[in-house]
Amino acid sequence: MIPKRILLSSVDSCFNEVSKISIESLCELMALLKQTFEDISSKGDVQNIQKFVKNLLLKTLDVRNMNRNSAESTQIDSLENSCNETFCALIPKMTEITFRPLFYKLNP
Repeated sequence: MIPKRILLSSVDSCFNEVSKISIESLCELMALLKQTFEDISSKGDVQNIQKFVKNLLLKTLDVRNMNRNSAESTQIDSLENSCNETFCALIPKMTEITFRPLFYKLNP
């Protein structure tokens, strides 16, 4: 199993390149992250990846704005659904202390 800090830093560094290839590639990236988040067993792991999670969530939800003219709405809807599923796998593992800043960033 790949350590989460290595996997997540790799995902973060390749996100922009993958987004240039296709929206479907980002959906596959979200599926990989969903599996990673499902395997998290300790609250300490969640705290260690909190900043990454916030940044990736905001980047993923901004894809619609970045690709307003070039991508089909159904592709972006699929990506947003994948994003929701991915982060729904992580949310039950978060404590209130780790969830609250993410919630406030999304819902000012």
